[in-house]
Amino acid sequence: MHLGSAAPTLLHICCPGYWVPYLRSPFLENATRMHPDLAQAAHLLLSIAGPESSQIEMSKTGPAKYYSVGHALTLDECAKHLQGIKTRGATLRHPGQLTRALAFDTDVYRLYPGWWWVLGAAQHLVEAGYRVLLEPSPAGRGGHMWIIFDDLVDARAARTHVVRLAPILADVGEYWPGPASAVKWNKVRLPGGKYVAPEFTAWCKLYDADRQLLSEHGLAAARVLLEYQTPTSIIPLLPLDYQELQAPTDDRCIGPPAVPRDTIRRRNVTWRANAQQQQKYGTTNRFLWFHYTPTQLADWYNARHTANDLLDFDRSGLANAGEIGRPERTPSLALTRDGQHWSDFGAEARRLDGRPDGGDVLELLVRMSGKCKAEILRELGQEMITETRAELERAARSGVLPEQWVQDMMSEAGWTRYWHLRRGQV
Repeated sequence: MHLGSAAPTLLHICCPGYWVPYLRSPFLENATRMHPDLAQAAHLLLSIAGPESSQIEMSKTGPAKYYSVGHALTLDECAKHLQGIKTRGATLRHPGQLTRALAFDTDVYRLYPGWWWVLGAAQHLVEAGYRVLLEPSPAGRGGHMWIIFDDLVDARAARTHVVRLAPILADVGEYWPGPASAVKWNKVRLPGGKYVAPEFTAWCKLYDADRQLLSEHGLAAARVLLEYQTPTSIIPLLPLDYQELQAPTDDRCIGPPAVPRDTIRRRNVTWRANAQQQQKYGTTNRFLWFHYTPTQLADWYNARHTANDLLDFDRSGLANAGEIGRPERTPSLALTRDGQHWSDFGAEARRLDGRPDGGDVLELLVRMSGKCKAEILRELGQEMITETRAELERAARSGVLPEQWVQDMMSEAGWTRYWHLRRGQV
C-alpha cells in the first residue's frame, strides 16, 4: 500500500522495561519549524504524562472541569497542549513505579498545608539542588509545584527524598504519581498549557522557587520545561525500612501527627538537609518548624485579646451591632465579664434553636473584618508562627525547653532546629 507524504510515521521511544509507540505527524513537524523547542518539549511532556491508556481534557463548556479521554496521550496532543489548543492531564505514572516528574497541588484556602506552605517547601528543595517550577492556578486557588527529572526515576525514592528535605509535602493530599496501592487516583493537568473554563481562559504561567516569572505562555514554557530538569543522581536509594508515605485523611487537623518528644531527642534525623540548607533557615522556612490546628490558633489569639480590644462597649457592657454588619438603634451586643465572649441579643440575630448569636474574641474579629474566616486565620497564623519561632530560639539559646504551648506545635523540623540552636550548630 502506498502512503502519501502526509501520512504519519510510526516510531518508538525506548524506556527502561517497555516500548512506547507514538506518531510523528505533519502537524508537529510544521509547528516545530516555527518553534524549534516545541518538538523536544512535546517529547518531554509525553514522558512526563506516562503511557497510561487514558487521560483527561479540560472542558471549556462544563459542567465538569475535566472529562476522560479513552486513549493514551499522543505526541500531537502534547504539542497542542503547549500551543493552548487543548489542555491535557495524566497520572505521571510509568510501569515499574517509575516517573519523570513529581507534582503537588494545594490551594490558598487550606490552612495547612496551603499554597504558601508549598512555596516554603520549594525553597528547601532548591537549596538541596532541585530545579523546582511553580505554576499558580489562573483561577486564584493555589497551584501546582513541579519537579521534572532528566530521566525516569523510582517514584517512591523520589518522593521519599523530597519529603525528607521538605517534610510539609508529606501532608499535601494531592500529589502525583499517586501511591502504587491506590486503586483510583486523579490525573493532574500537565504543565505549561492553558487553564480553560466556561467563564474564562488563561495561560498557566511558570515561576521559579523565588517566584520570578519564567514563562507567560506555552511556547515559552516549552523552553522552561527543557531547562528546569533535576538530575536523577540527586535521589538516593530507598531506605531498607521504607514505608509508603500517606497524606492524612482527617481534615479536622491541619498539621502532621505529633511525634513524641522523647523519640525526637533520641532519633537520628536522617532526613535533615545538607549543611548549606541548615544555615539558611529564613522567613519562609520557619513555617515548616510548626504545625497547629484551628483550635490552637484560636486559643492563641483569644489568650492575647479581649472583646474590649476590638469594640467599644458602654458602661452597661453593650455595643451597637452595626460594628458586625447589622446596624441598629439600640445596642444589643453584650459582653461577658471576662471579656472573652459576646452575645448578640438582636431579634434578627437568633440561631435556629432560638439562642442569641455570639462567639469568642476571634469570632468577633472575623465579623468586624468583613473577610472570610479562612483569610483571617491565615493572617493570624503568620503572626503566631513569628511568636513561636522567637520563643523556640529564646529557649534554645537559654538552654531550656520552649514553653509548653510552643512544644505542642513543634514539628520534627522544629525540634531539629531547636537542638541545632541549643548545641550552637546554627
